[in-house]
Amino acid sequence: MPGIAMPKMRQASDPSTEMLRRPALKKYLSPLFAAPVSWWSINKGYAMATSTNLNLPYLLAAQSQKHVTHNEALRALDAVVQIAVEDRHLATPPASPNEGVRYLVAASATAAWAGQSGTIAAYQDGAWAFYIPRKGWAIWVADEAVLLVFDGLVWQPVTSGGGGGGTSRPRLTANRTYYVRSNGSDSNDGLSDTAGGAFLTPQKAADT
Repeated sequence: MPGIAMPKMRQASDPSTEMLRRPALKKYLSPLFAAPVSWWSINKGYAMATSTNLNLPYLLAAQSQKHVTHNEALRALDAVVQIAVEDRHLATPPASPNEGVRYLVAASATAAWAGQSGTIAAYQDGAWAFYIPRKGWAIWVADEAVLLVFDGLVWQPVTSGGGGGGTSRPRLTANRTYYVRSNGSDSNDGLSDTAGGAFLTPQKAADT
């Protein structure tokens, strides 16, 4: 694999074989990481089959240390299923993160996040794991109360409006009234009860 020095694998028959500890294992085996590589058997050194969408490893019949592979897959699922990140504007990791906390790494990332901009950083078992988003993934950003969807290049706010032609809904801090009149226009802002301010259709008010 170009650019990645894989560890030397020992045969399962070697009695001195020891289970790799998780920090070392993650460097080579974790799915969807910022420098993704194929999953490898800990003891046998051959590539393992992985799932199509999340690149999770399948267990092999003759594989030793099956629980290691299985637990790594569970950790990945715990990080990328129902994603809610705390923030998307941090470029430096927090000093004392809580176990399981997740962030969307901002541009020009530094320290433990260096080189991981655009990935989802999850603090798992006392270390940062980084997951590469796939097109169509959605995340909830807690500090902004906004839902984002990854379009394959950037994260976009979820849009509204029947059929996908809408615009991003603003986050309101107070109640807002929209007006609809038979002589209004859906090109208006809907904020005043006049022909030049009100919407023409209730649907436009609902979609705004």
